[in-house]
Amino acid sequence: MTAAEIRALDIVDAQGNPLVYTLTPAEENAETDFYLSATVGILKSPANAVARAGENAVFSVLSDGDGTYQWQKFENGVWVDIEGATSNTLEVSASAADNGAKFRCVISKGGVKIATSSAEMVLLGTTDIYVSLEGDNSDGASWSGAYTSLSAAVTRAPAGARIKVAGNASIGGRIGISKNLEIEGGYEFGADAPTGVSVLDCGSSVAAFNVVNSAVLSLKNLEIRNTAGVPAIGVNASTLALEKCRFVNVNTTPSGGAIYAEQGSIVSVESCEFENCSTAYAGGAIFLRNSRGIINSVFIGLNSATTGGAAIYLKDSSLDMTNATIYGGTPAVLGNPRSAVQLVGSKARIDCGTFVQSAASANFFALVDVASELTLRNSIVWGNLAAAFDHSGVLDAKNCIVDTGCAGENISTQNPELSEPAYSGASFVRTMQVSADSVAVGAGVLTDPMSDACSRPRRAPNCTVGAFEYMSDYSQWAVDGGIGDSAQFPTPTE
Repeated sequence: MTAAEIRALDIVDAQGNPLVYTLTPAEENAETDFYLSATVGILKSPANAVARAGENAVFSVLSDGDGTYQWQKFENGVWVDIEGATSNTLEVSASAADNGAKFRCVISKGGVKIATSSAEMVLLGTTDIYVSLEGDNSDGASWSGAYTSLSAAVTRAPAGARIKVAGNASIGGRIGISKNLEIEGGYEFGADAPTGVSVLDCGSSVAAFNVVNSAVLSLKNLEIRNTAGVPAIGVNASTLALEKCRFVNVNTTPSGGAIYAEQGSIVSVESCEFENCSTAYAGGAIFLRNSRGIINSVFIGLNSATTGGAAIYLKDSSLDMTNATIYGGTPAVLGNPRSAVQLVGSKARIDCGTFVQSAASANFFALVDVASELTLRNSIVWGNLAAAFDHSGVLDAKNCIVDTGCAGENISTQNPELSEPAYSGASFVRTMQVSADSVAVGAGVLTDPMSDACSRPRRAPNCTVGAFEYMSDYSQWAVDGGIGDSAQFPTPTE
């Protein structure tokens, strides 16, 4: 971090007094990096929470220390503690009074407090709009009167409405979104609750959505496939929240095959898959410019990009990613170094990731960071045919398995014996599982309880490295804290 960046940190002592830095490098060293030895690290900052009145809006945060939590609300120009809100999760009953309210969490340890970035409550309205080819296309107010076109429903829906989609739907042209909306698929005609996924087929000729004007678009239980021309979803100075969505065969000439976000946008991705996404430039699946990404439980496989980031490309952006399986990305052309994940002037925290078989190219890397900060925890980087990393920035790796090795703490080069990508039980996303005797078992450290990409509880503190948590028997975990052979792997570091 440069001196200017350190001075801008929102860090106070136990009494709330701001820490004062006397970093005055000579002019020729003004851009020299300094390193702050913090006792608290933030794995995942809270994302905007979307809810209807009376529902609970849920905010959550993860840290890599055994500190304490205190949630705050921004009121009358100051941050105010919320009484009793002292866990890593905050639930707030959504109401009109709290629409747009900002929340954050202050994590304390060893006399130091670090505040997360803030997140907003986004209140949806109470109107439901219905879309089904079985409707009569009258008013969209019921299943019988359902619109037969998704674009018509979006145009006529009031701000804050929830659009329920039964069966599959076609998109005749890119749909502009300039108001807060939730689009939820997976319904059967006449049903009250979703039970599957609705397919939005773009016919290999158009894209799906373009979100602008500070709008919030929430998509659930949708599969977007066969887009062309521009990114499947464009996000400009707005918020996109995805849950249980798939992107398949989405192709674009500009950057960002599935998602292109810029100008301070926020992209939240939960339990989603991206497969066969490609771009002629950067970010085969996801491209972020001057934006923020919060990603949990994803499978990003067989994607491609010409200039870097076959899966994800960050430009002057930040990323918190957990439980990600990134598999088989390839460059569209060879020549300059390519990558599965590429950072340029950005900051990324990746926890419990699995990066495997990036490309059949000697100059293809799993992760590339250019003048960036990359923190890697509890992750597997394996089977890549080039070196795992190509970095000119700051790499902080701990408790990882890396076939080519890397600088860091508790780094193993032994084979984790991964399976091929597969669904586990009722999981929505694919993972690469490990066997009981894999070196990955019990080799990582988590201090906050969480689930893996298959929604199975992770064991803390000695979790399995990678996106999948191997647990054969809960009672065995209780006895020895893990079932791997500790001789194969050094003791995980806090």
